[in-house]
Amino acid sequence: MNKLPAKIDPCPVQEAILEIRYSSKFPSDAIFGMFYGKIGSLFDGKPISLPILQIPEAIRRQDPSLKYKAYHQFVSGKHTLNIGPDVLTFSTNTPYCGWEEWSAFFYEILSKSIDAEVMTKVERLGLRYINHFKNNIFGKIHCEIDLIGKKLKKESTNIRTEEVDGDYIKILQIGNSVTMVKGNHSISGSIIDIDILCNIENSMSFLKNYIEVVENAHIKEKELFFSLMKDSFLEEFNPIYGE
Repeated sequence: MNKLPAKIDPCPVQEAILEIRYSSKFPSDAIFGMFYGKIGSLFDGKPISLPILQIPEAIRRQDPSLKYKAYHQFVSGKHTLNIGPDVLTFSTNTPYCGWEEWSAFFYEILSKSIDAEVMTKVERLGLRYINHFKNNIFGKIHCEIDLIGKKLKKESTNIRTEEVDGDYIKILQIGNSVTMVKGNHSISGSIIDIDILCNIENSMSFLKNYIEVVENAHIKEKELFFSLMKDSFLEEFNPIYGE
């Protein structure tokens, strides 16, 4: 696609997540304090201690499934920052405010976090968008599944695929019968779930050029999302194109 919409309405984004996995030369119990000294003033409320802290530290550090879990959380409106000794996770919920506002939120925090020099090595960056649609999207998107000569459209179907694109891995999940939990209620329908991963080979280069890496991930996510939508389906969302 040559031209991507700057905005669509209604916006199907239910959640957007930016995750940075890292390692540090500092003890795990000192890391949060170092981050807090740099970014605490950006938030009005106090940090929230997450339930994982109720698990003894020895168990937390030995269980691989808990390695990239956050220990503390900051909330600013509908934006959230989660901090762990191995991970930073930024997220924003519906209604999606748009890339300009959300990226301004996490770029400021990332800049100050990098100044704290806590992240000795950056391992991976991930940018994920989860889009929800009330109705069945098969037949409306450029995705056909042929099973023994039968094209699946109305049947309950979920697919997952990965594609390597330069330094990035694009993970795409599509489902037409999915239930998501939002707050205290659940919603059902179809999803387009796109996760753009970048394994970081040179931490020093990333820490100097992280904006470029994130922006490229965002472009790849938008290109994949809009390339999936047939023109007639896209028109249902009243696309607005920028300059």
